[in-house]
Amino acid sequence: SEIAITDVDGVTLDATSLPAGLTISGGGINRMFRISNGANVTLRSLTLSGGNINHPDSGGAIYNINSTLTLERCTFVSNTASATFGGALHNIGNGNHTVTITRCTFTGNSAIYGGAISCDGGPMQLNHCTIAGNSAITVAGTGGGIYNINGSIQVNNTIVANNTAPLF
Repeated sequence: SEIAITDVDGVTLDATSLPAGLTISGGGINRMFRISNGANVTLRSLTLSGGNINHPDSGGAIYNINSTLTLERCTFVSNTASATFGGALHNIGNGNHTVTITRCTFTGNSAIYGGAISCDGGPMQLNHCTIAGNSAITVAGTGGGIYNINGSIQVNNTIVANNTAPLF
C-alpha cells in the first residue's frame, strides 16, 4: 500500500549516495506516496515505477494535496491513473504550497488527464526536466504530458516531447 506523509516539519528521502539511486515500485497495483495536510516533502534520486491508482483517486505514483513537494533527480516511469488525473503526479494546491521539480524524467506514464503530470492549483515549477513518451488515455484524454486545471506552472529549460492525447 501507499506511504502517507503528513509531517509539516519535513520529510526527506534522499538516495543520492547510492550509485543507482533507489527504485520504489507500486507493482502495478499501488500508488507509492500520498502527501497531505501541509506536509513538507523532498524526494531525491528516486525511481518511482509501476504505480497504479483507480477511480476516484488520482496520481499514479504521487498524490500531493496542499503540501510543499520538492522532487530532485527523480525518474517516473510506467505509472498509471487509469480513470483520473496525473499518471505520475497529481497536485491539488491552494496556492500556499509549491511543487518544485528539478532534473526529473517522466516517461511511459498514462492517465485520462495529464499522462505524466496534472496540476489542479499551484504553483508548480519544472526545471531542467524531460517529459516524453507519456499519454492521456481514452477518447476524452487531454494533456499527454502535462494537464493544468487551475494552477500556475512555470517551465524552465524543460523538454516536453512525443506525448500523446486524443483531444489536446
